Amino acid sequence: MMITMKMVCRSLLICLCCSSITLWAITLDEAKAKGYVGEKASGYLGIPDGIKPSDEVLDLVKKVNKARKGKYTEIALKNKLQPSEVGKLAYEKAIKRSKHGHMYQNLKGKWVRKLIK
Repeated sequence: MMITMKMVCRSLLICLCCSSITLWAITLDEAKAKGYVGEKASGYLGIPDGIKPSDEVLDLVKKVNKARKGKYTEIALKNKLQPSEVGKLAYEKAIKRSKHGHMYQNLKGKWVRKLIK
């Protein structure tokens, strides 16, 4: 009986630890607010110069960019455009929506911080 209770407690502890890992994952808003990621002129997320991203941030960038690529391709097909054209339009919208302090890549490729609200 005692061994079974120990096993149940260990299993519960493992489940709690594993499920809480996802609760600790950084969100896109948090990553932008901390300057870990920014909008690239291509319409995709990027890592600003001088930032050494964690694996968590790299995973976030990959996941968001994969979703964006799918969406850009879908929109491009519907509107007889290239996905890169859709990405550039999305970039313009993203910059307008960006908050004060967020990083973005200007059209010359330089990373800058948005200073106006």
